[in-house]
Amino acid sequence: MIDSASGAREKLKSLAGIEASHGSILSATLSTSRLDDWRLSAPAFLRSEFNRVTKENNVSKEEKRFLQTDLDFMLDVVRYDVAPQTEGLALFADGRAGLHERVELPFRLMNRFVIEPSPYVRPVAHALSLLEPFVLARVSRDESSLYLVDEWGFTHEDDLTGPRLRSTDRETGETAVKEY
Repeated sequence: MIDSASGAREKLKSLAGIEASHGSILSATLSTSRLDDWRLSAPAFLRSEFNRVTKENNVSKEEKRFLQTDLDFMLDVVRYDVAPQTEGLALFADGRAGLHERVELPFRLMNRFVIEPSPYVRPVAHALSLLEPFVLARVSRDESSLYLVDEWGFTHEDDLTGPRLRSTDRETGETAVKEY
């Protein structure tokens, strides 16, 4: 299920304060857009990045076993538990501390995989900070509407319908006066 803006921000606040007590935390952001072939590419991306990062950081075999269980959690979520309307997915896992968190968003994220002592929340925080509400106006000769659009879609509509011009008004060129 896609998280609300406030729900996603609250999750990020709680994640930002966490630090791994024993080892490391896996953090992954993925694009799960219908435009991408993510059902095939996301698991392959997670596995290859896991192998690359553990090799670069010279992770011990014992630590790698613990991290592998966290990776398995991430793979299970990607395979079986992503809502169809989700466009971006952020996963955070540390099995030893009982941390298995995910944030589903209605917009795409860059694919990224990080192993660090604290959750890597920067891409999600940056994406949320770029979303600003705006107003959309639809105006025609006969009617107009104002829409308030927030980060998840339009939330409010004001219909500002005035008197319509009659065909006789169009022929004579007279215009009706709209009073609001």
